[in-house]
Amino acid sequence: MTADDPNPFGDLDSDSDAPSLPSQATETRSNPTATTLCAADPPVAGSLVSTPLSGERFWKLLHSSSQYTLENVCQAMDGRLAEMVRFYATLHWGPNVRGRTNFKRRLDAVRSFADVLMYSQQVPADALTEVGRELPAAQASLKSAEASRSAQKFSADRDATHNEIKLVKSREASLNVQISEMNAVIKSHQEMYDRLENRMQFALRSNEILTKERSRSPTRIRKLLSHTDPKATTLTCKLREGNRDLVRRVKGLEKVNSALSSRLRLEVMDPEALVLMVEGFELDKLTGGLWLLIFRLTVL
Repeated sequence: MTADDPNPFGDLDSDSDAPSLPSQATETRSNPTATTLCAADPPVAGSLVSTPLSGERFWKLLHSSSQYTLENVCQAMDGRLAEMVRFYATLHWGPNVRGRTNFKRRLDAVRSFADVLMYSQQVPADALTEVGRELPAAQASLKSAEASRSAQKFSADRDATHNEIKLVKSREASLNVQISEMNAVIKSHQEMYDRLENRMQFALRSNEILTKERSRSPTRIRKLLSHTDPKATTLTCKLREGNRDLVRRVKGLEKVNSALSSRLRLEVMDPEALVLMVEGFELDKLTGGLWLLIFRLTVL
């Protein structure tokens, strides 16, 4: 529909068929009336004489009036229709997405509704072919970009994983060193505890032996007193002589012990074997040297 269309609404066509228009009937009715009026009335001056309006003249005037009205309406509504179409396209496609297309740019550049109809025609086949040729290249470039981005991300993740593995291995090595050091300390403490336990057992056995000897000492003293001669010497003199004898024996045993200690270390000797050796002697035959040896082992 344009302003130059002679038949914009379809019912004002001057070349239409006779049955669709009442022009002929109107003309047949108007002509006798006009003839009758002209015949009955007296003649009047030229300016006051009304000529009969024929149907063809009437329809020409009506057509020109409707055409003029339609042109005014089209001129008034043309800009508004173009703006409405532009607004509808913006709402439908969106300015951010379709603003970069040729159709949206052409639609923004229109100034009349006729331009809208002209710009809304289909894209030529050559342009579609060119777009079809460019599409595989664009898809290939997109795939390559995605592949490169995925490869970069994978390499970054792999490097981060390798760094974490190295850090965990270094921590594991340091922990293994600390564990080995702690095991060595525990082993040394266990050996020290075993030595202390052996010494404690030996001290207990020595204490038992000394307790038995102490319980037997009064009986031995009474036997010695019974064998002494009260007429020759008194008990005090005999005890003094016995003490002197014991002192001499102790000194001699100390000399022997000092000579033996340079050749033999008592720490190397087995305490149990030494105890069995001491227990093999009769209690009456235990000398001061053996008692001193037992005492030294007890102290150790």
